[in-house]
Amino acid sequence: MSTWREHPFVLGKAYVASQTFEGFPLSQFIAGSSYTLKLVGYSAYDSATVFTFGCGADEQPVYWWWYDSDPDSLCLERFRVGT
Repeated sequence: MSTWREHPFVLGKAYVASQTFEGFPLSQFIAGSSYTLKLVGYSAYDSATVFTFGCGADEQPVYWWWYDSDPDSLCLERFRVGT
């Protein structure tokens, strides 16, 4: 199931973390590092949109959970479009 919320991300596009923060589960995003969006899903049980990004040359998966209670602005606070 995909997310019910509008978000600014596009599959396959690169994004740069604007700040360092912990993802879930056990994922870390580092300010200035680039991440490619691979998958967007939705966990109805957790009430969260789950973004799967690839990181580094080997595209190691990292995850960010955007909970329904999080503000819409959080996507653009945490990421900017990469090159």
